[in-house]
Amino acid sequence: GGLVIDARTAAGHATAHIPGALSIPADPSFGTWLGWVTDHDRPLVLVVDGVAEVDDLQRQALRIGHESIVGYLTGGFEAWLAAGRPTESTTSSTANQLARAIAVDPPERPLVIDVRQADEYDARHVPGAVHIGAGSLPDRLDGLPHDRAITCMCASGYRASVASSILRASGFTNVVYLADGFDAWA
Repeated sequence: GGLVIDARTAAGHATAHIPGALSIPADPSFGTWLGWVTDHDRPLVLVVDGVAEVDDLQRQALRIGHESIVGYLTGGFEAWLAAGRPTESTTSSTANQLARAIAVDPPERPLVIDVRQADEYDARHVPGAVHIGAGSLPDRLDGLPHDRAITCMCASGYRASVASSILRASGFTNVVYLADGFDAWA
């Protein structure tokens, strides 16, 4: 019943991760994202690049009232790989690849979910993109298609990584995240 939180970089998570793990990269906004997208009562296990990160991440979690981090993966993701455990990956995309993907006929066009804040989306967005803030995504999963490719995008790739991991952990299999963000698109 626990949940794995992959606090490695978005690129590291995309390359390979523990099946069902959520990507919330270790940085000053870790606690905010943890509070938005996880259940406070669900036991959590961290995957970190180094044990030195654990104290800061636990402190951020405690500051938002999230007391259910039960541990971290000893030896990190490398230990998981060395043990021969299963992995999965998330496809990343560039702005140029996204431009080619949305230029096709509608049945083949991916659903583009812009997970930035509403004001960012309102200012400018990819034509045809729908706005669902990354923090709201867990509550909006029922309205999304399982039979269509989905591309998540944000300004830098951080929020898109979180969003794409939420989708994958929820059973969506054809998920891509825009690694170079909206600025590259613009």
